[in-house]
Amino acid sequence: MSEDFRSLAKRGSRIGSIILNELTSLLKDKISLFILFIIPIVVLVTIGIGKIGYFNNPMNLWIIDYDDSAKSHEFIATMAKSDSIIVTTNYDNPFTTPSQFEALAAELLPTTELNAYIILHEGFEVQILANKSTTLVVHIDAIDAVAAFISEFLIQIKLVDFQLENIVFESDVFYIPEMRPEVEFNDLLTISAPIMLGLILFGTMNLVTSQCIVGDIPLKRLMITPLYSSEILIGKTISYSLVSIFQILITLGMIKLFAVPFYGLFLDIFFACFLCSLCGITLGIFFSAISRTRLQAAQMFLLFFIVMFILVMFVRIPYILPFLPVENLMRSFSRLAYRGMRLWEIWKELAFLMGFSLFCFLGSLIYLRRKKEYV
Repeated sequence: MSEDFRSLAKRGSRIGSIILNELTSLLKDKISLFILFIIPIVVLVTIGIGKIGYFNNPMNLWIIDYDDSAKSHEFIATMAKSDSIIVTTNYDNPFTTPSQFEALAAELLPTTELNAYIILHEGFEVQILANKSTTLVVHIDAIDAVAAFISEFLIQIKLVDFQLENIVFESDVFYIPEMRPEVEFNDLLTISAPIMLGLILFGTMNLVTSQCIVGDIPLKRLMITPLYSSEILIGKTISYSLVSIFQILITLGMIKLFAVPFYGLFLDIFFACFLCSLCGITLGIFFSAISRTRLQAAQMFLLFFIVMFILVMFVRIPYILPFLPVENLMRSFSRLAYRGMRLWEIWKELAFLMGFSLFCFLGSLIYLRRKKEYV
């Protein structure tokens, strides 16, 4: 029995030594300790100072008024009383008839210039006053599923305001929104593909490359040889870029396997995906270059990825979104695959992706050159 106690005591002593060693190592690595505690602070502050995401960008709504009555004008005025909705009517375009304005709205709805349009039919006022009810024709852009949900929600809110402000409370305004174009957004993958594609491609490449320098033991041996930092960075970037090509082909192939529609050119979609992966690669190399331990690199990746996810999905600060790779790929994929646009029509998103990669590459280069003459 005494031997068993001695054996347990030795095991406890060894476990205690391991615990002490790990805590000592962690306390010595002050940067890792700082990042560990700063992650929840940054995440909560980001959410705390933000607003509800998709209300930051006003909804672009057109109203085609065939009735031209007091009630139709009251309806337009009510819809326009909101910072979240920009209302344009056929009266703002005096050189077009209501039917011409409706045709233009139908043409622009699949583009990014219009979120929805409402048709006020002839007899709108008569039906409200006589029957205490009427029906609206509402068309909503279906390509951006989240924006479509927000558009429908805002229209519903303003309809309630119209009923309360301009007609007796018992009156009803019915509408059944029609989603245009008629793209099948019934399956989850079609709805989530734009955001999930960016998260997968950027996140995986960023995670892998964040260990490519700090965890490369043979590379540390090369530090004593005349190997320039630019050569290391170029070699690392090209190597992981080749890997990303196969990852993109597999990912897009799986998306096509589940019948997600591609109305644009496959090469255009592939190029936008590659630029997003390149952002993850160059940022991961930067994290790896400035980190002293693998833990630091992993923490930097985690901090950036969580904050970016919150900004893209929830907070959506307009002045920050253009600089986030996942947001740019989400816009690019939606416009290329679902709207059938070409690369030159989304040049801003592509320019931000290329600029982000170049900025990270130059940041790594400057840091390594200042750290050592040869790396």
